[in-house]
Amino acid sequence: MDGTTRLYDISDPFHPKQIYQKKIGAQVNMASQSWDGKRAYFSSSLLGNWDKKGKDNEQFVKLYKWDGKTLKPEWTVDFTKLKLGRAHQMRFGAYSLYNKGNPAVVTEKEKAKGDAQYALENQ
Repeated sequence: MDGTTRLYDISDPFHPKQIYQKKIGAQVNMASQSWDGKRAYFSSSLLGNWDKKGKDNEQFVKLYKWDGKTLKPEWTVDFTKLKLGRAHQMRFGAYSLYNKGNPAVVTEKEKAKGDAQYALENQ
């Protein structure tokens, strides 16, 4: 619970090697990857009783782009500043996030975009 995300090469599962790490915040709970592997989303909250206290009690969802070598920050939603509560579970892989009407109907544009940015742009 040090807020660092780590990437391991597991091509040899009996000898994994850490190949990358990045400090995301004071605490990282959930991580989600886009379907194409080019974006990673992180949220901070575990549950109220387990979250860090004081200045380390960050509540966020952050998007990073992955270029194959490094994570580059794209955007952050600060749940504390926006008074949104706790940022716990992410479901960026759910098609229902992308379609305001019938969640069973997904356009080709939504499939191609394939990430939560489409949902944010079209709220």
